[in-house]
Amino acid sequence: MPAPKTAPLWSGAFVRVTAGNFLLFTAFQFLLPTIPLYAADLGAAETAIGLIVGTMTAFAVLIRPFAGAALDRYGRRGPLFAGLLLHGLAMGLYALPFGLAGLVVARIVHGLGWGMATTAFGTLAADLVPAERRGEGIGYFGLSSALGMAVGPAIGNRLYAFGPAAVFGVAFAFTAFALLLMVPPLPAPAGDLPPPDRTDTADHKTVPPAAASRAGRSAPRLIPALRDLVEPAAAWPAALAMLMTLTYGGIVTFLPLFGREAGIAGAGLFFSANAVMTLLVRLVAGRLFDRSGYVVIAGAAVFGGVGLLLIAGARTLGDLLVAALFYGVAFGVIQPALQAWAVSLAAPERRGAANAMYFSAFDLGIGGGAILLGPVATAVGFRPMYRGLAALFALFILLGGLAPKPRRRPARLRPPA
Repeated sequence: MPAPKTAPLWSGAFVRVTAGNFLLFTAFQFLLPTIPLYAADLGAAETAIGLIVGTMTAFAVLIRPFAGAALDRYGRRGPLFAGLLLHGLAMGLYALPFGLAGLVVARIVHGLGWGMATTAFGTLAADLVPAERRGEGIGYFGLSSALGMAVGPAIGNRLYAFGPAAVFGVAFAFTAFALLLMVPPLPAPAGDLPPPDRTDTADHKTVPPAAASRAGRSAPRLIPALRDLVEPAAAWPAALAMLMTLTYGGIVTFLPLFGREAGIAGAGLFFSANAVMTLLVRLVAGRLFDRSGYVVIAGAAVFGGVGLLLIAGARTLGDLLVAALFYGVAFGVIQPALQAWAVSLAAPERRGAANAMYFSAFDLGIGGGAILLGPVATAVGFRPMYRGLAALFALFILLGGLAPKPRRRPARLRPPA
């Protein structure tokens, strides 16, 4: 008799969702280094550029709770398609000759599409992986985001040499391809089948979360209630995500300026080294989280704190690259583990709201770090600022230890053939 096998992870649907997420993230990353250049070419001053860049994040944060409620109430495909269509539309709006006003409109549309599509992809990934392998599955899914972050900015810079239209055109093509990948139907969620000792397992039929959330409701509301927009069960991992990305906001916003002030040429290579380490760590991080739980996150947070202390003390490019490797371990482990934690604490029919809360907190941390740490850097300097950010990881470990943990599930076995 052959040995029983654990529930499969790499289904065709999961591969499609992961590939679609990679295409979307790569398209987004094309614009990360080029939108400021485009705005400057249109005549925007530095203050205006900051507002233009931040507009997209603000509208992504605003739409995520409504996207999560729509995912739970109406199903996954509608919000996903709407988000991808808006994302593609934004690429066209960028290319239109409407000046800075047109650019702001494009950023608003882009933020709405990005917030909806990324929330939908994250929820679909949580749906499609087995519950007992959720950390591992979301870790692999997160590789698609990390890979997009690693290759997108460099490609975007190369494309911008051919003109802004080249960037927007290729980003549109990537978004369209992601949409085409999602056209075939997706199976019902795999992660919440009844346990094998249930007497009614043979007769059980999996109900999609959206259908379950609609059961017993006579007429869905067009405007969701507050309880549909937030998922209290995901509040702890969302708060921890915001704490971590507050430090990341301080890095992405001020590290280039710190490198210039310290006379470190090529400081931007920090982000490449960080992305590579994030990719490598995510190959094993999810599986470790499934097996060992919070201790994996706490250990990664120590690496994050050390990475920030190394940034504060950096004198050469080599120092910064070592710091990037340490911080990459933290980011690669913590980001997918907290997402898995958030959706594991929520009921299946509330995964959309849980993912929305998580991603909103993630974005708020980055944006908050960019805004709040500017006066800190001005008052005390970059090195003390990064030392202070390292202390936030100590707070992260403390609060994480107090937070409710997801229930550990034994591996569900498939019956022998």
